[in-house]
Amino acid sequence: MCSFFNTVILVGGLGSRIKVLFPNLPKPLIPVYNKPHLFFIISYFYKCGLRVFTLGVGFKSELFESFFSANKKLFNFSTSLILDSGWTGTGGALISMSKYLNNKVSLVFNGDSFFKPFFKGYVSSLLDGNVFLDVLLGNCAIPSNISSYGSILFKDEGQRVIRFLEKFKFKSYPSSVNTGLYVFKTKTFKSLINSYFINNKLLLNTDISLERGLIPLILNKFTVAGGFYRGFFVDTGTPCRYRIK
Repeated sequence: MCSFFNTVILVGGLGSRIKVLFPNLPKPLIPVYNKPHLFFIISYFYKCGLRVFTLGVGFKSELFESFFSANKKLFNFSTSLILDSGWTGTGGALISMSKYLNNKVSLVFNGDSFFKPFFKGYVSSLLDGNVFLDVLLGNCAIPSNISSYGSILFKDEGQRVIRFLEKFKFKSYPSSVNTGLYVFKTKTFKSLINSYFINNKLLLNTDISLERGLIPLILNKFTVAGGFYRGFFVDTGTPCRYRIK
């Protein structure tokens, strides 16, 4: 299953909210049970058979080089660290990395979250149907303030996504959160990126969000499906969330 995977981890953010606790560490490298958060992500993906990792780096990128150098004896994998080039934000990082994605399917994961998804079902449905992108939602134990997480609206009772809901403030907010795991068809994605961004120099040096910029564009053109995950979910994005882990 994993031979046709690009595994992309977005780790380039400044970590503005968690800086009060860790001013000199990127979020994916803050300690959890005496190990960097990223260690648990890589360990789980490695156990799932993933061996090629591409990381979109930015803030303190040299620390990621040190991390992989220190752990190269534990894991037999290939790693590429890609700096943002021309765009910023989570979507901008993915645009910068797109030319390095060569396998049939790309898995994109936010480096400040951790859970244990089962990939095979999501990838199979993506390859066998007309779906361009799959997004995984979590029905899981999280803090009561669910409004600080993004979620998704579905069409009727099916799995087709019609809208992303990003961090609303209503108590009636849906009970499922966006885990930040996306699986998409690489060739179609690269074609879209080239048409709208790579070949449009006017958009250089702009901040592009994955959830608010790229994915709405995808929703207007392609079928996006959602799957559900039940279980353990960790997000270290803020001091409050970090302290309860």
